[in-house]
Amino acid sequence: MVHPAHRRAGHGRNLLTNLAGQGAAAVWAHGDLPAARALAASVGWEPVRILRKLSRPLAEEDSAPVTMPEGYGIRGFVPGQDEADWLRINALAFADHPEQGRVTRNDLDRLIAQDWFDPAGLLLLTDASGAVIGSHWTKVDPAERAPAADGSPVPAGEVYVVALDPAVHGRGLAAPLTAAGLAHLAARGLRSVVLYVDDDNTAALRTYRRLGFTDLEVHAQYAPVSAARPA
Repeated sequence: MVHPAHRRAGHGRNLLTNLAGQGAAAVWAHGDLPAARALAASVGWEPVRILRKLSRPLAEEDSAPVTMPEGYGIRGFVPGQDEADWLRINALAFADHPEQGRVTRNDLDRLIAQDWFDPAGLLLLTDASGAVIGSHWTKVDPAERAPAADGSPVPAGEVYVVALDPAVHGRGLAAPLTAAGLAHLAARGLRSVVLYVDDDNTAALRTYRRLGFTDLEVHAQYAPVSAARPA
């Protein structure tokens, strides 16, 4: 970061050049503003990851119970019982994700210990045998704000993690699983919801767009061209 009074004096370029010299593999540009893009390009860095923050107003009708396809059900997470199943599904669903796919039992225990954790807000998708095949983890951060239907900023819930076993992809489960989490948040009285999704996760983006989510913020990760395009 560079103080506004000291911009356009080469400080940003010096910082980025020094980071590269010390072996930094990548940097984030929060908001991915034109100035950040120009700075990255000037030192030969280019975007390697685009992270979108989407939002959607919640209405009273969103709190209606969601009907799952026949043979599938939704239940809440039970601490002390469901950790292994959640970790298994999460690892399968995010096998190629740079962060989410590496969540360990210790990581999960730390998340469960957070003040915002609500087991009723961690929804598990089950098949006819009762086996866990997916999950929708919702989150309510008291500091989170997003536009309501009238455009005013209001407290917002979050679609924290949606995970689905790849073995059941293509069965029309992603949309109702996501909607079930929205219903939970709406039933809590929240009027808006946010989520983060990688731009190259086209299947998830299609689901979220169909459910009415639009861009709130766009963030980009930049890396040297040589790292972004290996020979």
